[in-house]
Amino acid sequence: MRQTVKKLSREVTVRNETIATGAVARPRPAPLIREHIIPTRDSRPYIVVEGPDRNLWFCESGASKIGCYDTRSGGFIEFSLPSPDSTPIGIAVGAEAPSGSRRR
Repeated sequence: MRQTVKKLSREVTVRNETIATGAVARPRPAPLIREHIIPTRDSRPYIVVEGPDRNLWFCESGASKIGCYDTRSGGFIEFSLPSPDSTPIGIAVGAEAPSGSRRR
């Protein structure tokens, strides 16, 4: 069975589904998307992971940096890579912070 839902003048079609309790599932609201300006111009952000510190870590492929967005303060921290010609294209979460971004 299909149900038509109207929201903000846009028509969205969803399916009715039952969950474990037998209740009818309700359509979820659209996620909130916020855009933030990274301090380094032309940084070309690539791949974002949430670290154990709850911050968002990402590669700055155009700037040879690893970036960190502090979700509590709204600020950025950027870590320059050893080579100015680096193009980071991957990042993984480690025990303390994403791999390759820890200070020594």
